[in-house]
Amino acid sequence: RWESAFPPPAERPGRSTEGQPAQAGGGFSGSLPLLDTGDQALRRLYYMSCLTLLSLVRSTPALTREACPVTTTAAGNYCVFRFNADLPDEPVQYVEIGGTAQFYWDTSFHALLSAMLDPAGMRNQTLAVLRADIDKTNWIELMSGKPGGQRYSFNDYTVFESALAVASLEPAFLSEPTPQGTVADSLRTLATKWRSMRMEGYRCAADYGGNRNDFLEAVPTYIHAVPALQAANAYMLRAAARLDTTPSDAANTMLEEATCITDSLFKHQFDGGGWWCSLYPAANGSQGRCVPVRTCIDLLTIARALRDEEFGANGSGVRGPRPPAQRMVEFAQQQLVTPTWLRALSREGDPSFVDRPDHGTTGAYAAWPAGVAEAFFVLDGNFSTTLDYLRALGSEAGVTWEGPFGQASMLEVPDALEPAHAGGAYKTTRGATRHTADAGGAFAEVILRSVFGYDPAAVLTGRPLEPSPASLHELLSRPDKKRRGLKARLSNVRLPGGEAYATIEIGRGGQLAMRRQ
Repeated sequence: RWESAFPPPAERPGRSTEGQPAQAGGGFSGSLPLLDTGDQALRRLYYMSCLTLLSLVRSTPALTREACPVTTTAAGNYCVFRFNADLPDEPVQYVEIGGTAQFYWDTSFHALLSAMLDPAGMRNQTLAVLRADIDKTNWIELMSGKPGGQRYSFNDYTVFESALAVASLEPAFLSEPTPQGTVADSLRTLATKWRSMRMEGYRCAADYGGNRNDFLEAVPTYIHAVPALQAANAYMLRAAARLDTTPSDAANTMLEEATCITDSLFKHQFDGGGWWCSLYPAANGSQGRCVPVRTCIDLLTIARALRDEEFGANGSGVRGPRPPAQRMVEFAQQQLVTPTWLRALSREGDPSFVDRPDHGTTGAYAAWPAGVAEAFFVLDGNFSTTLDYLRALGSEAGVTWEGPFGQASMLEVPDALEPAHAGGAYKTTRGATRHTADAGGAFAEVILRSVFGYDPAAVLTGRPLEPSPASLHELLSRPDKKRRGLKARLSNVRLPGGEAYATIEIGRGGQLAMRRQ
């Protein structure tokens, strides 16, 4: 698999061709970009992230034999699981999970990278998800192509992200049929679903209910109108509006709603300390209370979803001498980031201790540190903040030396009050976390999108992208932001709409440049 994953299909004699389904044995319909750099920590982080995805590839024909999807969510090892997390004295049970299931949220963290590696597999898998009832499920079973699981509040956003990533490299995907009409129609449906969940007393906030299992499971206060999903709704509305090839009233309405949502988010849900609060409903249409939850999920999702639209203006309607972006970075550095990993939930908030290594105070799900690194890129004017954190994650003291990423890594000193005193981290199967999980693909994805600035979904519209040097520049995220302190080259980067590839280079002075191969 490793040898067949990096050369483009045309350079692999006897292998699959671009756009054709992957064959048993690891012949992919696309390829992964090659990273060339003398920065050993960043290099190791990138390739261990790629290795994690490749270790989870299934060669058995799946999804009714249409194609071999890129990955399954996790290797199905025996996991320690306590069915009632509120009863710590309850005997643990051992269950085998994750063997043939692909979770919607997990897929979104490596959707662009996977669409490069195996476009045919990702296309078929994403279509199967768009044709499923994602209001009642949160994963798809890869052997049968049937959905399963339960409702998950992040489904709309994460399925939208995955579909947009596929379409960003293959614009014709937007015209594929779905129950809503086409993929583009499905994206519009996902973007506007929040309208049916408006919270009483708030014109532009969506209430996702009070069942904590629909959110982060282990954090009882993270319910109802959680901040991350408000930002996600604004992001989806803006992206869906761009898909209209001509100006329309529907697109203008979506853009107006996106502005209303972000105004409401900063006005009602931003905490001066840099974290956010979840709105709870109140009776008779009055405004309810806002409950602070110091989680990394809001930080990384809001930074990814809003990007320059709000943070370029220092936040909408937030008072104070320091802009929200700066306060968010300080919160992450002071309460979440550890020397080589992350705690998903701060110990300084309420609840102050949640013994779960993926979403609690004792560690973090594998995609969260990657997302925080990307948040630093969006929020902090200094690229070194992102680079230093990525280097720490890929250092000799980091978790990459334990092999492919697991679903979560636990802190060596989980009850330390200060993140700086939490020590290193190690892979664990506590809390029903899997030993090898595709969430680790998020590191390579973030290096691709932030370090090298390749984020074609950010400029995806309903119109074909013109094959010109100017259009290559448009594909880059913040190309004028200097990546000082790093010299690196990423080659075999697949371009949208065909079989062309490009090379992105960070040269002298941190300047970002992209050229066709």
